Amino acid sequence: MKKINFILLIISFIVLLQADNNITVNSEDDYIKQKEELLSLKEEINNFYSAKEEEYLKQKSELEALKQSIDNDKKEIKALKEANEKVLKEIQNKVATKTTKIYNKMKPKIAGKIFNKMIRDGKEQVVFDIIMKLKDNQVTNIMKYINVEYASMLTEKLDTFKKQIKNKKGE
Repeated sequence: MKKINFILLIISFIVLLQADNNITVNSEDDYIKQKEELLSLKEEINNFYSAKEEEYLKQKSELEALKQSIDNDKKEIKALKEANEKVLKEIQNKVATKTTKIYNKMKPKIAGKIFNKMIRDGKEQVVFDIIMKLKDNQVTNIMKYINVEYASMLTEKLDTFKKQIKNKKGE
């Protein structure tokens, strides 16, 4: 019986050794498989981020190009605005010059009636601007025919304007 027990013990030991080897082999196989999966996953993640980086750089360059285009358009618009303002100022000066010539040649009584109506219609600033460009002698003659209340208001505006000029010269 001792021999049978001994043989059984040896067989059990051999079976245990084989089972332990299978576990170790399986563990190594599992480890290798997991390592391969991790490497594959790492490669996928790197590919994903590389693609996103390329997409980001492409969009960034498109935005920079768009910004440059907008900046160029702004410069063009600004140049056009300045040119238009210059033309408008020239036109306004021509109109003012013609208006001044007309009122300088006009009879003071007629000019006074026109100015009275313009002031009644709320255009006192226009009247003031015209008076500022007329000859002093003509202004004096026209003021005789302007409503006293309106003449007073225009005189106050003239006085304020003179003070502003003196203040600017004093600075």
